[in-house]
Amino acid sequence: MIGIGVAACLWAAAGPAQAQSDDPPTVPNKVSKAKKCKKANNGFADFKVYVGKGRKSFGCKKARAVMRKGVMANGWQYFDWTKGGSGPWSDVWYRHDKKVVVLAILIE
Repeated sequence: MIGIGVAACLWAAAGPAQAQSDDPPTVPNKVSKAKKCKKANNGFADFKVYVGKGRKSFGCKKARAVMRKGVMANGWQYFDWTKGGSGPWSDVWYRHDKKVVVLAILIE
């Protein structure tokens, strides 16, 4: 019985530290309102990469690196923007401190 109580306490303490934002970020609805960061390839497809929020402080080289890592980018929340998001974006990454948003458009 004590083991269950200890496990519950440990799980409750670890829960909030692992939590990620499920709320989608606010993104610009036009390409002209984001910082253009050239093209990048994630091993499967080519994307045009942009920085939305945090465009003055976050570099393009870092933005392309986040896009290449895809859903496995540490410290970032990934959103598949084709499933209900607005604007031209296909993929969106939101940094966990909520200060930077990386945007991508799939090139077909």
